[in-house]
Amino acid sequence: MMPNSSAKKVAFAAFIGTTIEWYDFYIYALASVLIFGQLFFHSNNQFVQVLGAFASFAVGFLSRPLGAIIFGHIGDRLGRKKSLIITLLLMGIATTCVGLLPSYQQAGIIAPILLVGLRILQGIAVGGEWGGAVLMANEHAPKGLKNFFSSFAQWGSPAGNILALLVFSYIISLPTDKLIDNGYWRIPFLVSFVLLIVGIIARITLTESPVFIESANHPIELSQKINTNTFLLYLIIFIYIGLYNSIMVDLKFLKRLLLKLINVI
Repeated sequence: MMPNSSAKKVAFAAFIGTTIEWYDFYIYALASVLIFGQLFFHSNNQFVQVLGAFASFAVGFLSRPLGAIIFGHIGDRLGRKKSLIITLLLMGIATTCVGLLPSYQQAGIIAPILLVGLRILQGIAVGGEWGGAVLMANEHAPKGLKNFFSSFAQWGSPAGNILALLVFSYIISLPTDKLIDNGYWRIPFLVSFVLLIVGIIARITLTESPVFIESANHPIELSQKINTNTFLLYLIIFIYIGLYNSIMVDLKFLKRLLLKLINVI
C-alpha cells in the first residue's frame, strides 16, 4: 500500500521533533565534558568539578522512565499529538533556560541546583518523546510500512547528535576567555529556542493518530482493562522477593540492590 501524505508528514515531523530533542540532550552532554564543571560546580579539585558535571548529566537518564510514564498517560488520555507538542515545549524551554543560567560565581549554590532541575525536565521530555514519536508515526503508517515509518523517529537521535557536534565544534574553537567570560557557551542552548519554533510548527499542523481517535470513540470495555487482582499479585511477589532476599537469604547490600533492579526491569 502506498503511503498517504498524512503518513509522510507525520514521519517527517517525528524526525524533526526527535532531532531537536536529541540536539538539546546532546549539547548538555558536550557541555558537561567541556565547561559545566568550571561554570557550575565550584571546587579547587578539577576532578570534583568534572564529577559534579557528569552527575548532573546522569540525572537526565534517571528521569527518562518518569517521562515515559507521564507522557504515555497523557498520550492515551489527551492524544498523541498533544503529548508530543508538550514534550517538545518542555525540552526546548528547559534547554533555553540552561543558556540563561547564572554561573556558580554569580549565584552560588542556586546555580547548580537550577541546572540539575532543568536537566531533570530534559530527561522527562526525552522519556516521553521517543516512544511517543515512534507510536505516532506507526499509527499513521499504512500496513506493510509501519516499521519503515517508525524508523524516522529513530533517525532523529544520530541527526541531533551530529547537529550538536557541529554547533559545539565551532564554539570550542573560540578562545577560552570568549567561551567562558563572554558567555559564548550559551549560544548552543539559546539556538534551541529557534529549533523549538520550527518543531512546534511541524507538529501543530499534524492530524491526530487514527488509532487514538478510534479508541476515543469506542472506549475499552471493563473486561478488557487490567485486572486489579493480577496487578496486586505481581506487586506482592516483587515486594516479597525483596524482603526474602534481605532477611532470609542475608545477601549483601549491593547484591540485593542488583536483584531489585532486575525485578524492576
